[in-house]
Amino acid sequence: MLALVSYENFRDKPIDWKFTLSKDDKIPYGTYVLYNTLEDIFKAQEIINNRQTLYQYKFFNEEEGQNFIFIANHFKLDDLDTDILLEFANKGSSIFIAANSFEKTFRDTLNIATSTEFAFVSKGAVLEFANPKLKTEKKYSFKKAIGGRFFSKVDTANAVILGLRDKTAVNFIKVPFGKGAFFLNTEPAAFTNYNMLDSANAEYAYKAISYLPVKTTVWDNYSKKQAAEKSHLRYIFKNPALKAGYSLLAISLLFYIFFSAKRKQRVIPVMKPFKNTSLKFTETVARVYLHNKNHKDIALKKYSYLLDFLRRKYYIQINDQTQVDYASIAEKSGATEDTVKSVFALAKTIENSDTLSEALLLKFNNWVEQFYKECL
Repeated sequence: MLALVSYENFRDKPIDWKFTLSKDDKIPYGTYVLYNTLEDIFKAQEIINNRQTLYQYKFFNEEEGQNFIFIANHFKLDDLDTDILLEFANKGSSIFIAANSFEKTFRDTLNIATSTEFAFVSKGAVLEFANPKLKTEKKYSFKKAIGGRFFSKVDTANAVILGLRDKTAVNFIKVPFGKGAFFLNTEPAAFTNYNMLDSANAEYAYKAISYLPVKTTVWDNYSKKQAAEKSHLRYIFKNPALKAGYSLLAISLLFYIFFSAKRKQRVIPVMKPFKNTSLKFTETVARVYLHNKNHKDIALKKYSYLLDFLRRKYYIQINDQTQVDYASIAEKSGATEDTVKSVFALAKTIENSDTLSEALLLKFNNWVEQFYKECL
């Protein structure tokens, strides 16, 4: 046990490839790198880590015209928070959202739609900006976690295309809303640690975020926290009272199983198996015959067992010693014809003799055993 525990503790941990998008995760698909470099983008501005609903945030923060950043796998808010977010944008806030998909009410409000092209998933994608000032000779090539999402419907009279995937698919747009605007990107993987550690791809993320004005920026951590808390056990262990009750229940159950099993289980006596005395009985009978030197009787019994063996296994019935078909017996049993002839010749001699010597008995026994060995 000590060796196993030591091995598990000191062995190299496998890479965790979960798509968490959490600012606290340093795994490939966390957003630790991006969050901790936001101060370089929004210099001298406050970076707020929001763990509340947007309704609660609005209640405690009266400042208007802020930046909001959402990096999510699926962007989904309840109706109240959706209305608050639209209100923030209407009053001048800039809202950046990178997600593989968007909730229907939100899509309908901004008059957008997304689709998936699965060919992108296997080959990766090359992303670029539509603004000539942001274009570079070196393309931004992404190989992993690219979901193949793009905007299949955009309100061209209102929205502005900011970025493309593989020169044709629109993946980054700006949708003005009141005094503010929404910046929507369909590639959240482009903002993860895995891609941010590549200098070229990190440049793409920084340029995309730089569309936001330099002002107080709110990083959303509430929606990802809600997604992580879908497990019932996680909810139980988060609450001290529920955790204590759950632990007490588990410990009580273990005590019940231990003491109940110990009290009810009876001692099982050791049952010695019956000894097989058939072989000893046979040996005793054989010694009696040998002691009386009744060799002919032993040979005739041996011959009777042989005839019974032929009858049961090969269905060969021998009633007359003079009419034995040696070839048929040899063919059915698999023994050689010479062995069959030797056995029955000796059997005939034994039947016709008054007495039988020990040497002839042993010879007959050897030929019978040879016959059994040759049988199929």
